[in-house]
Amino acid sequence: MLRSRSSGCSHCPSCEEQRGDFVALAADRGCDIHAVWLNLPKEVLHNRVRARVNHPTGVDGVKGIKIVNMMLGMKAGASTRPLIISN
Repeated sequence: MLRSRSSGCSHCPSCEEQRGDFVALAADRGCDIHAVWLNLPKEVLHNRVRARVNHPTGVDGVKGIKIVNMMLGMKAGASTRPLIISN
């Protein structure tokens, strides 16, 4: 981002404020901003987490399922309105 080139961010922002931090960072560096919302079914997410072994963040197995469920609960209450940032 320091060179105003393409950059990617994989993150589960649960609120406008968290998304705003990433959007502001990109805007500050002069990068174009694009977002993709993956609205995968709960069972798909559970299957993926169950299949993980020794994930670096510990999101695997039973603990991972609990984290997925927590994030899904946060997503249900999250605003999906796009952020509009003007320079």
